Amino acid sequence: MSRPRLHLPPARWEPVVGLTPAERHHLVDVLRLGPDAAVEVFDGRGRRSLAALVFRGGEPVLALGQAESVTEAWPRLCLAVALLKGQKLDLVVRMAVEIGVSAIQPFVSERSVREIGRGKLERLQNIAIQAARQAQRALVPEVLPLGTLDEVQSAAPGCFLLHERGAEGLSLLLTEARPRCVAVGPEGGFSDAEVERAERAGARVIGLPLPVLQAQTAMVVAAALGCLRTP
Repeated sequence: MSRPRLHLPPARWEPVVGLTPAERHHLVDVLRLGPDAAVEVFDGRGRRSLAALVFRGGEPVLALGQAESVTEAWPRLCLAVALLKGQKLDLVVRMAVEIGVSAIQPFVSERSVREIGRGKLERLQNIAIQAARQAQRALVPEVLPLGTLDEVQSAAPGCFLLHERGAEGLSLLLTEARPRCVAVGPEGGFSDAEVERAERAGARVIGLPLPVLQAQTAMVVAAALGCLRTP
């Protein structure tokens, strides 16, 4: 059985750390950890420590040990995802974080949902934290503020754009290509105008030689191939 892990933001790192009600419930009520139980804490930025659960006056706290730095071996890749209806992005974020992406950039496109609430972005970030914890990752990928496709390309020149008309296959992600970002459109894909504008801006349009996939499936496949590249 793996050791329990707890995400502890950098601002809360002290020799002795009090627990929030949710953290207390998880460690004591759900996992039923007792005095001196070992808990691995990580800050999501590459630092971790082995802590001991200590009870002071009946209240549980964590006594942190020496911190150490941890790196991740796979390539850094931002997965840019068009907004999808309902809860579909929840699953995309969870699986992409488990796979190893370094950031997730939601964006709007011509055929996508046009808006997303602040609460939704916070929810996606919390999903990323929990996925990183369960996947034993040292880093928690950031869910970036909502942008546009043009802003995605401006932030990551040479971005790969996944589109059915792409002449080159996505298998390039496993070989010579080293994009910092792969962008996947919504159900219905990118419009021709978006693809043409992206190509003029330097994007590389690539195809996916597989059966027709739902948008959320294509996003996960793109994340997997991108993170499997040789660093």
